[in-house]
Amino acid sequence: MDKLIHTALNSLNNARVRQNVSSQNLANAQVPGFRGDEIGGRFGSIFLESDETLSTRVFTKKSEPGLFSDLQGELRQTGEQTDVAITGKGYLLIEGKDGELGLPHFNIPAYDGIGANEFIMNVTHRVPGPNGKLVPAVDFISTMDTSRVAEWNMWYHVLNCGFRITASGETDFPCISGERVGMGRVYAKVDGRLTFGKWVQSIADGRSYVSDGLCHLLNFSAKSNNSSVELGKNKSELRIKEEEEITFNVDAAALLEENDEIKIELIVNGYPVSEKKILSDGRTSKITFKHSIKESCWAAVRVFPHAHTNPIHVIVNEKPMRGLIDSARWCLAGVEQCWKSKQQTYAAAEKEDAIKAYDHARKVYNKIIEEASVIYQ
Repeated sequence: MDKLIHTALNSLNNARVRQNVSSQNLANAQVPGFRGDEIGGRFGSIFLESDETLSTRVFTKKSEPGLFSDLQGELRQTGEQTDVAITGKGYLLIEGKDGELGLPHFNIPAYDGIGANEFIMNVTHRVPGPNGKLVPAVDFISTMDTSRVAEWNMWYHVLNCGFRITASGETDFPCISGERVGMGRVYAKVDGRLTFGKWVQSIADGRSYVSDGLCHLLNFSAKSNNSSVELGKNKSELRIKEEEEITFNVDAAALLEENDEIKIELIVNGYPVSEKKILSDGRTSKITFKHSIKESCWAAVRVFPHAHTNPIHVIVNEKPMRGLIDSARWCLAGVEQCWKSKQQTYAAAEKEDAIKAYDHARKVYNKIIEEASVIYQ
């Protein structure tokens, strides 16, 4: 009986995959150069009796990967300088330099799971705020409740595009985890008596760090020859006129069961540029990093996977922050993938607004790519 049930479920899953592939191909039929997906995945059941164990249990395994067509999609002029096409059996690949621990990395997520998948699109928008003034549509990115690499990778890429998104911590109890409240946290610094209003403002200002509660990164600051800034103060901006060695300070502490050394890293535009080690014995250590900055960038401190400060933005000669052109390309590819995965989920009454929202995001990322191309020439 158990085997029959899982065989039926596998058949239903095959039907679902076929329907999704057909829907995606139809929806993208007018996309210039689009090469359709093919139904190449086969699903089957593996019975544990082959492993000489319980014969009534089964597992589902995908035995072949999905495929996409080699047939050339329709090509036409789009008027966009950043649009390119390849004739014949060639493909475009976003190939950036993967960082340590896969942070950052350049694999495009499926954007088909739970959570705020549309973040990659929404972050490009501005909406009316207090008194009708336009403000960023996204206040912060939630972290510490799912894969650190996935969360922080998304955050790094949008920061590299110049979007000043702060990170906040959450457990999302009991949806993501039913173990306990407080597995993902945000610690905000406030002046004077603690009030809810002050705490919220500190979150908005990025005067905070995220943590699992086992590691803490306090009082992050940066200092040049002529000025200094504390995280969350004065828009977290440190302005310099030319290349200069910047001093970064942070108070770090950790208390882990193994009481081993942990690595404190200075991160610039998503990549570690310096590291220090401390014992995870609960004592606070004052950590100092020195790093030469020659282009506008963001800098933060992390202890993977336990804690991460929000960034300080170092502005060189008043030039905009453009961390990596490949980050903008990654974000643009993410918008396309998110639309591909989500377009069938929008109600008919919302479809037109959704199309406009995604088109806006495409234009924003294309503009960032063009600007970054000039900067890197």
